[in-house]
Amino acid sequence: MLQLWQRPKEGAWREMARQVAHEIKNPLTPMKLSIQYLQKAIDSNQPNVKELSNSVAHTLVEQIDHLSKIAADFSQFANIGNINAEKFDLHEVIGSLGNYTNQT
Repeated sequence: MLQLWQRPKEGAWREMARQVAHEIKNPLTPMKLSIQYLQKAIDSNQPNVKELSNSVAHTLVEQIDHLSKIAADFSQFANIGNINAEKFDLHEVIGSLGNYTNQT
């Protein structure tokens, strides 16, 4: 059974999943329609198949780039809670800031 404190978090992830699914479906529609249109043109031996192929290829590349951005954004969002702890010498950092202000 879910604890009470887990419910809002689960709801947020469900909403995020719904939005990501919607964003992924949007580029798929023009991709599918473009391929179907090209198939129909090939089947009916239309004379402009080469130009149409170039147009479809352009559309597909645009939509694939859009899908890649969605995946990258979602991946970045998923890593928000990950903390990269790094050790550093605070005296060295402060000292370098002093050297920086003396140079300006």
